[in-house]
Amino acid sequence: MINNQMVTGILVDHHVSLSWHEVCQVYQVDEHQLEELLAYGLIATIQAPSKDLHFDLTMLGRLQRALRLQHDLELNVSGSVLVLELQDKIDELQAQLHILQHHVQDEV
Repeated sequence: MINNQMVTGILVDHHVSLSWHEVCQVYQVDEHQLEELLAYGLIATIQAPSKDLHFDLTMLGRLQRALRLQHDLELNVSGSVLVLELQDKIDELQAQLHILQHHVQDEV
């Protein structure tokens, strides 16, 4: 019997980065907002060979979440920083819990 199942997905190049100017255009954010997010440590840049500041894919996702929090929930920058830091901590604790659960299952 032949199984005709289609699998879909998105191919992501993790080596893609955007310049400061490109980020401002793509995310419709002004330079002051971007500088503020950078100052709070919410996002970080990478140094590109051209000596310009660039943002990698991970930081772009973080930037997008922060901007959505600010827009959708009307949070200020410090509020969005707090939410994302708490989400990072939750993700870390869930990963630790997953490891512990597997460890306990292996001992039983």
